[in-house]
Amino acid sequence: MGLLLEIIESGLLKKDGPRQITEAEKVLRWKILGYNGAIPIHVIIDENHQQVTATYKKVKVKYMKVFEGSWKMEPLYVDQERLCKSRSRISEEEYKKCSGSKGRIGSKVTMEHIFQPSSLLNVPPVSWFIRGISVKVTKALLQDLREYVIRMNKMKGAGEK
Repeated sequence: MGLLLEIIESGLLKKDGPRQITEAEKVLRWKILGYNGAIPIHVIIDENHQQVTATYKKVKVKYMKVFEGSWKMEPLYVDQERLCKSRSRISEEEYKKCSGSKGRIGSKVTMEHIFQPSSLLNVPPVSWFIRGISVKVTKALLQDLREYVIRMNKMKGAGEK
């Protein structure tokens, strides 16, 4: 099974401080057992760069009755228990202070993705292929999120110098 997610068009609808709403059109090209096709995906993405959260909902996703989700990213203070002796939530500044700026900070990503194929595609074995495709699309969304975080960290690092 081969899958390729292509961006057709993406445009900013609204920007309000750290929040932005974007409209994205993508197409998922697939090839299964010698057959191939394309599934257009048209979603609205509502991002909050300050809270590092986003939600997305379909405008139109062919063959899908429901296609929506969200993600959020939170800091994960890896050495907090060892260096800070604190189990409660602390801020990044407090963590740097109590760890002597030697503590490692990671990221905890929570993602929820809800999809329901239209009734014609919600029967085996077609539903199995749809589920497989949805898993691949979710992985692609996570990769997009990962690349976004890398860009944000590079911009943040460049701004601190």
